[in-house]
Amino acid sequence: MTSEELKNCRLALNLTQKQLGEIMGYSQQAIARWENGYGDMSRHTDKIFRDFFKSDFNTEKARMYEALFTYSETRTLISIIDIRTDEIIKHIDDANREQSLNELSRLTVIRNKLL
Repeated sequence: MTSEELKNCRLALNLTQKQLGEIMGYSQQAIARWENGYGDMSRHTDKIFRDFFKSDFNTEKARMYEALFTYSETRTLISIIDIRTDEIIKHIDDANREQSLNELSRLTVIRNKLL
């Protein structure tokens, strides 16, 4: 598999180098090295990647990984919103009440969309 084939197949599945590496059991650095032509895959590795990209299950694997990744990102964003919300509530006073309430409202809308 050429470096261009590897990159095109990865991009066709909408995966990052890190995601593909995790799915296939290789580091992001190995994927980057192969895609940039700095080193060749062994025949065995080449076959594994070709089989993966030809597999009927490859898009399902990619979707499953993307769902897990998206879930993790969403949980992180919700945690950040919760921390910011707590900070606003702790520091609210008459001078900044309207601005604070507007920000709390925006954060609540964003948080609810993530859920």
